[in-house]
Amino acid sequence: MVAVDDRVVVVALVVFSLFVVWVSGVWVNVVVAVLVEAGIVCLHGALRRTDVGGLDDYESPYGPMLATDAAGPYAPV
Repeated sequence: MVAVDDRVVVVALVVFSLFVVWVSGVWVNVVVAVLVEAGIVCLHGALRRTDVGGLDDYESPYGPMLATDAAGPYAPV
């Protein structure tokens, strides 16, 4: 049995996929869909507020369950 490197398989599949998309004429739909989704992601990133709700980066989600003294096994780090 002949072993084929994973990179060769991935490149071959990408080239084949791009060829099929080009031949079938669907490439316009794919490009438009990718651009619309990129716009939605950018809009979400611009409008999202991270300062309200949720936990701080340094706050444990287990808050009150953790021991306040450093003697217990669940003491905050």
